[in-house]
Amino acid sequence: MRAVTLGVDVACHLGVASASPLKFFRPGTCGAFGATAAVSILRGFETEQLISGFGIAHAQLCGTMQAHTEGSPLLAMQMGFNARNAMTACDIALHGIPGTRHILEGPFGFYALFEGQHHLDDVLPQLGHVWRITEVAHKPFPSGRATHGIVDACLTLRKEHSLAHSDIRNVVARVPSLTHHLVGRPVTRDMDINYARLCARFVAARALITGEV
Repeated sequence: MRAVTLGVDVACHLGVASASPLKFFRPGTCGAFGATAAVSILRGFETEQLISGFGIAHAQLCGTMQAHTEGSPLLAMQMGFNARNAMTACDIALHGIPGTRHILEGPFGFYALFEGQHHLDDVLPQLGHVWRITEVAHKPFPSGRATHGIVDACLTLRKEHSLAHSDIRNVVARVPSLTHHLVGRPVTRDMDINYARLCARFVAARALITGEV
């Protein structure tokens, strides 16, 4: 439990500290550091081993937002790649191979290379005081998280007003710009399931027609 809690905490704090538009897939990149922290705890690493583990994990970070843009199944796999790389990093660190040290704020560290603007100094004092695992929410629908507000609204309106899809001419959803950027993509005839679940138009239509997603 301690390993899971601290692993989630590390991953989420690093993500919260980022203040730049998404270029890399944070659940993967930040998750690599979280997984490294969790495995380090389970293996009883000393401080130097932990530092090396983080450095070696940093050298293997992967996963861009291109998979999200294309609706590729690689999107979810990128989290697996980084988890695998975290395990490899800990194996290497366990055998005494040193990693790079200034992996967060170095000239080619995580924030300079993968993110950009950040406010890590504001987040670090929260460690041990703000437990991010208490703020993590489950996904109630098997679609992109950014579609869930729209899905919930559609299902609620359908239920409360006994709507049939023939009663609906169109749907207008007013959402934050990030939500539109992530899931405001067009419906296409040849889209596969991975693209469809990131398409708010398709997900909303399915919710209204079938009553589920």
